[in-house]
Amino acid sequence: MFVQRILLLLVVITTPLRAEEVALPEEMATRPIDQVVEALVAAGLERNLGLAAQSLDLQRAEQALNEARAALRPQLDLNARYSVSRGGRDIDVPLSDLLNPVYSTLNQLLQQQGQSAQFPTLEQTSFSLLREHEQDTRLTLRQLLYAPAARANVDRFAAEREAFEAELERFRQQLARDIRIAYYGWSQARAALAIVDASLMVLAENVRVSQALYDNGKVTRDQVLRAEAERLELEQEQSRSRAQVAIARRYLNFLLDWPLDQQIAASRQQQPLPLLSLPSLESLEQQTL
Repeated sequence: MFVQRILLLLVVITTPLRAEEVALPEEMATRPIDQVVEALVAAGLERNLGLAAQSLDLQRAEQALNEARAALRPQLDLNARYSVSRGGRDIDVPLSDLLNPVYSTLNQLLQQQGQSAQFPTLEQTSFSLLREHEQDTRLTLRQLLYAPAARANVDRFAAEREAFEAELERFRQQLARDIRIAYYGWSQARAALAIVDASLMVLAENVRVSQALYDNGKVTRDQVLRAEAERLELEQEQSRSRAQVAIARRYLNFLLDWPLDQQIAASRQQQPLPLLSLPSLESLEQQTL
């Protein structure tokens, strides 16, 4: 039994992970795993709707702060208007009817005294209600001299902007952390499934060898049944491992805002495993005695 465990460990170490279809470009799978993870983090930060909503809140807070600061600065406004009108109502002013008789009487009195007439004869006067050409230009300069409420608004909006900025950074870091954890969790589930698959190969061979030994009368029936039970138990573990891989992939796709069944890029560059020092054959034989 101890020898079988050693053989199982050797098979697990030398068995590579299964290849899967990738969602990122094919060359991404040839990169180290840390680069694949960072590429997924960048994709998640770009597509996440919650992060986009946080960014909009920060932009609104920044705009409110700029408006509050603008209220404290000098404001120079230039307003110009030029209008042209045609037609309209004419208003008659009866100045001639009112003043000409008076002027005529005064001129007669002057002439009787031997002086020349000094008061003219007025014509009928009228003017249009609308001016034909009108131009109005105004330059206005405004500056707040004492506005404690405006300065308080600047402080309040600055604090709100800092709060939104901190919340956005916290959300970004949390999302990046969740994506990294989800990817490594999915990779761990895949590695566990690969271990189970490799173990099934060993147990299938163990069942075959046990059955052959039983047919030749070398072992009893219970050893064959034990080997078969171990294989069936590991098949159940294989089903659970496959379910865990699917759940981990769907959770990672959820964080990346991808379809839940989307396949994910898996780095094929595995980290080198540490060397395993195995006991010598003589020591194993002594332990079995």
